[in-house]
Amino acid sequence: MSSIPMSLFPGKFEGEAQYVEYLYALSLDGVDEECGSVVDAAGYACRLNGPFELDRFAEIMGREPTASERKLLTEAVGAILVENFQGFVHGELYYSADEFERSWAEILNEFEE
Repeated sequence: MSSIPMSLFPGKFEGEAQYVEYLYALSLDGVDEECGSVVDAAGYACRLNGPFELDRFAEIMGREPTASERKLLTEAVGAILVENFQGFVHGELYYSADEFERSWAEILNEFEE
């Protein structure tokens, strides 16, 4: 499997796989569930149910997805994006529905506290 391109520039997606930027762009069109707010100290989180279509990848990212990105995005059951109050985004893909649901439940609990 080829390597996963990582964000090389400081900013919103610093240190993340480049596909997180793609997921973030998809989230701007709507998410499956969300909690929090970027103006709160706790930040904002959203979940996107997968698998993810790649029809807009080249348009959004300015390149075609790598074989690894294609596999990861089309086989994922979902993703969770978390944006902190400083605007930095962290994204994680899930391949187990149970793990995806458990992780989202943990985030909901954190935001309720």
